[in-house]
Amino acid sequence: MRIELVCKKLSKGKSPKAIAEELEEDLSVIEVSCRAAQPFAPDYDVDAIYEIMQ
Repeated sequence: MRIELVCKKLSKGKSPKAIAEELEEDLSVIEVSCRAAQPFAPDYDVDAIYEIMQ
């Protein structure tokens, strides 16, 4: 679920810091999700990102 939210916000051009603040999550946690999602930009395959993070 968090990965999907992060991807939606990344696609809107939000920074990891802004995403962390909006989702009330620790920045380091959001940065991990953002790094995992980066190779899939701009289409962000949530399932593939989830697999990488496992």
